[in-house]
Amino acid sequence: MSDNRPDARIGLSYDHPSGWYAGASLTRVIFEPGRYHGALVAYAGYTRPWSTDLRWELGATHSSYEGDARYDYTEAYAGLIGDLWSARAYLSPDYFGSDVRTAYLELEANWPLSSTVRAIGHVGALWSLHGDLEDGMSRLRTDARAGVRWLVDDGLAVQLAWSGSSTGGPYPSAYERRRSNVLLSVSYSF
Repeated sequence: MSDNRPDARIGLSYDHPSGWYAGASLTRVIFEPGRYHGALVAYAGYTRPWSTDLRWELGATHSSYEGDARYDYTEAYAGLIGDLWSARAYLSPDYFGSDVRTAYLELEANWPLSSTVRAIGHVGALWSLHGDLEDGMSRLRTDARAGVRWLVDDGLAVQLAWSGSSTGGPYPSAYERRRSNVLLSVSYSF
């Protein structure tokens, strides 16, 4: 939601040994040309082992947009996490403030290529479960991402990925112009 421009994001997260976790990230978004808004995404959840190789999790996220609260929304999620993959299902009663109930399913995976480089992949599908969409708009939107992630140094990572999506679904129409892109990101965790 950066109108195909570079953006900066700052995040804070905490994982408690008991399985509880929480965090938030802050960035800016563009809903209309020349109009920037702060975007805060906060989340909290709980995870526990299901078996020696599998964990389950439950949680919620809330997205809030400074200066334009009509797009604010909340999602609840449940997921399974393996060593090299994760699968999650999200439900929202009012996706992007559109009065549309949605379900989003995602599968993410990573494969070690070396001790510092991993191939990454993501596929997702967003369904409109109930609510009015624009005339002729599909109730389904799919997305995918594929790339590589390089752990440069302790905490410093560089990622290069292709990301794309289909049209339609309950997604703000301002973001229909460009449906695929190559993304370069640099992150530092400490």
